[in-house]
Amino acid sequence: MPLHLHSDPQLQQLLDEMPREGWERNYYAKLVTRHSTQLYADRVDMVQFVGEKKVLDVGCGFGQWAIELARRNRSVVGVDPNPLLIKAAKRLAELHEMENLAFCVDALPNLGFPDESFDLIWCWSVLMFVNRPAVLREFHRLLRPGGRFLAGAVNARGRWLYKTLQSLNPLNPRLFRLRRLRQCWATFRSGSDVEAVPNFTMRGASRALCETFGFELVAVDFDGHIDFTGENRRMPVFKPRFCFMENNIEFIGRKVRPADTTAAAAGASLHGTPENTSS
Repeated sequence: MPLHLHSDPQLQQLLDEMPREGWERNYYAKLVTRHSTQLYADRVDMVQFVGEKKVLDVGCGFGQWAIELARRNRSVVGVDPNPLLIKAAKRLAELHEMENLAFCVDALPNLGFPDESFDLIWCWSVLMFVNRPAVLREFHRLLRPGGRFLAGAVNARGRWLYKTLQSLNPLNPRLFRLRRLRQCWATFRSGSDVEAVPNFTMRGASRALCETFGFELVAVDFDGHIDFTGENRRMPVFKPRFCFMENNIEFIGRKVRPADTTAAAAGASLHGTPENTSS
């Protein structure tokens, strides 16, 4: 079943109020409604983010992931810096009759929750737009010992090349924005720097990121490729490669020790080489 955002008058009104997102109105809404609710359900099952007491969805958007997480865990909180998205997520949860799901406006890297509040953190399509050291330290603070986070739909270098070329396309003037072109090209060239915002993360860099900030790397692969169920499913939202380069990846970390207090420890390894590991 598709994720319906336009069939409900309240949701449609919120969509109409949202400002243009860079190059296209409601691009994010079109992205999340392109796929059925079953994809979101299956992806949560594939990485086994199930059966826990308290889960945080960071950058929850319309709540498409939070709803499926709430079906499989005792309690879920979704946060997003966009008040209109939070209103939309609350409405979508109401339509799905979810009673163990709450939403609030909040933004990384400093979230308003006590230390060790969560068993799981879901973070989809966010990491490339934030300061990674600050965010991973915050995940470490919020997770209980042994807790896990998933960083999903993380831009790798190929994705920024795709965005650069997309910005050059004269056939679609909506995408032709000089500022966007400069930003995408700059990120393609130097987005592996540990403090870079925006940034890119290659599969081979995920281990250094995890280990520096107090996590062990549980698994890393292309977007939608991690499957702990034994069914070896592949359910990507984004293509694995662009021009032979990694396009979008996902990785899972588990909190195992205190975090390093400096970002420099990870910097030398962030260019990384392709890696696929699970345990």
